[in-house]
This record gives sequence, structure tokens and C-alpha cells, in this order.
Amino acid sequence: QFHAAALTHGNFDLENVLVKPNGAVVLTGWDAAMAGHPLIDIGRLLRFREDVSPACFAALQSGYGELSSSALNAAALLDCVGLLQLLTPTEERPRTFATAIALLKRVLAAF
Repeated sequence: QFHAAALTHGNFDLENVLVKPNGAVVLTGWDAAMAGHPLIDIGRLLRFREDVSPACFAALQSGYGELSSSALNAAALLDCVGLLQLLTPTEERPRTFATAIALLKRVLAAF
């Protein structure tokens, strides 16, 4: 389904997705953009899957195509890189650390 590198947002989460009254979607916060696999952004967006509404998930699949369970698993694994980066900041952030560790454990437990 995904075969080539693309421009990835790098910080694709609900805080950086704006929906205009006419339904147009605007992505903000492109400072972490990079060339990479599209599943990087999907993994980041679905990091807190419970916060993603069914309508948002349906729109995601409308844009990317049907996301198989193996694609969703790959996206979660790719997001682990971002989670690991949260564990190496220049300042201590205990709540962020605890959240990142819990998410890493959740992803790895699924395998």
C-alpha cells in the first residue's frame, strides 16, 4: 500500500490539525517535517487512539486508504522512535516520561 518515502509532518497529532468551517483541513506545525514513510504520521496521530473519533479515523482512511491491522501495527512501531525521543530531553519531565514509557509498553505488549 505504501511503497515510497514522502514528506511526513513529523508531529501529526490532533493539536496540529485544523478543520475550517467549509470542511477544509489545514496542518500546522511543520517544523518537524522530514522525508519518511507515511505510516510515521499515522502512528503519531494514533498514538492516543482513544482520543481519535471514529469520524476522524474514517477521514484518515479516506485519505490514505483502508488501513490494515498490519499497517496499523507498523505505524505503532514506527511511532516508538518518537516515543523514545521523548525519553532523551535536556530537562526532566516525569509526566512525559511516564506517558512515553506506558505507550511503549502498550505497543510492545501487542507483539
